[in-house]
Amino acid sequence: MINNQPMTDADRESQALAALYNEILARQEAARRRRIARGEATYSDLDEDGRRAYMRRKQAESRARRKALAQRTGAAPLDASSIRDALADAVMAMLAAGDARADAVLALASKAFEFPDVAAAHIRRKAAKAKPKVLTPDRLQ
Repeated sequence: MINNQPMTDADRESQALAALYNEILARQEAARRRRIARGEATYSDLDEDGRRAYMRRKQAESRARRKALAQRTGAAPLDASSIRDALADAVMAMLAAGDARADAVLALASKAFEFPDVAAAHIRRKAAKAKPKVLTPDRLQ
């Protein structure tokens, strides 16, 4: 009864639906608590801290799988450092081989230094002597 008015059939139906909804929520919560107690919690069962811990654990597992694969195959992991090393190795190989496209790369790279002309000559000499980090001869076969 709202404002001293008698309840209508629609009001009774609304109350019944609300009670049913609350009962369903209570059963779902009880099931969630049982799963957590058994150690079978799903991702949606976890609170915010639990989700963060789950994501940290999954990320660590993913990194470990990639590292193991890289060790088995001898390939470098696909991360920023390895990408930088692979690109540097490729450019140094181009410079050492005297590839015409290497001149454009050399001109661009030398702009990072105070004296570009001196840097270009120095980079070319270092590239001829440098040993590759990622693109080793056995990887290129």
